[in-house]
Amino acid sequence: MSRASGLKAPTLPTISATVLNQANTDDWEYLLVFIDAYTSQAEPDMLVNQLFSFPDDACTLILYSELYGQVTNGGFIQMIQNGYGKLVFDNPLAQDLERWGASQLARIIQEAGAIYHTHKSLLERKRTLAEFSALYKEFQYFDPLETRFYEVMDEQTALIRTYVEQHNAQFAHIVQ
Repeated sequence: MSRASGLKAPTLPTISATVLNQANTDDWEYLLVFIDAYTSQAEPDMLVNQLFSFPDDACTLILYSELYGQVTNGGFIQMIQNGYGKLVFDNPLAQDLERWGASQLARIIQEAGAIYHTHKSLLERKRTLAEFSALYKEFQYFDPLETRFYEVMDEQTALIRTYVEQHNAQFAHIVQ
């Protein structure tokens, strides 16, 4: 991830090994231990705005969490309308997730990014709620990608969790 210049990088958060062990049975619970730790270091409601002040791997994890939440709640159209298009598609998120082993997810993001860049002005235009709702019927290019996302999201999240687990020193200081 490319970080914005001039921002002071927060130190890695400290996480208890006990807390991680308690979250060990569920991939998202495990990942949320880290994401919650980043959130506690950010200004209230400003985690995404302070994204690039975090270390690169933390940025990737935070962006994946936002991507997952947006796509599972309203698809790529909602994600873009909520201002995440540039963050997801104009940063090395797909490359980082590929490096972490989540290659199917990386391909989906790359394909969605190509659609986004081709139709960026249409997709980013401010809309009323009615216009936003109509966009789902008018613009269905993301539908097959969203279907694939749902098909692989659990497996890919497990791979991301494995990467975080194997490289946890890049995400937080783990203490006994």
